[in-house]
Amino acid sequence: MAWSYKTGSKSVIDVYGTFNPCTASSLGLGLNVASGATAVSNDTVNVRGGGVLNVGTAGTQGVGTNQSGSLNIAASGSGTGTVNIYSGGLAHVRTGYSIGTNGKLYLENTGKIWIVGDVTGTVAADILAGKIAPMAVPGTTGVAYGYDPTKVLGNAAAGATWIEGVPEPATVGLLGLGALLLLRKRS
Repeated sequence: MAWSYKTGSKSVIDVYGTFNPCTASSLGLGLNVASGATAVSNDTVNVRGGGVLNVGTAGTQGVGTNQSGSLNIAASGSGTGTVNIYSGGLAHVRTGYSIGTNGKLYLENTGKIWIVGDVTGTVAADILAGKIAPMAVPGTTGVAYGYDPTKVLGNAAAGATWIEGVPEPATVGLLGLGALLLLRKRS
């Protein structure tokens, strides 16, 4: 799936519900955010709180099918691409991801993305290069990542890497206090 390759154009996709752009059982599918040989646009995907972006991880394909689904953020071409995952937003990527020089992945606190396989080395390099970063909003202090060998996405084999925005300690404390108050109220 690709869009708005007109020079100087700017497109925005806001995901509030569930968006499944790449769900067929064929190879080579990807969500290209200002990416492709002819990409010259400035595109943004916003995964809002409660929104879920499934790139190749949804649908009825059985285990072992050649389902694809890569997230390409300004990976090629001269466009500028941004994916923002807001607090409470979630993304699942089936095949892998690529972020070019003009691409950015921003995460707000508790905004999270899962990518099939152990790609922690690539994630670390992209964080170091500034391609993956926390959103510049109050309450978000950084980005954390890791690998969960038990996580299953779609029809993929077990194992996925997660990247998440880190909330400031005061925010975490307030969330914990709120949870305790809710538990007490239920009793």
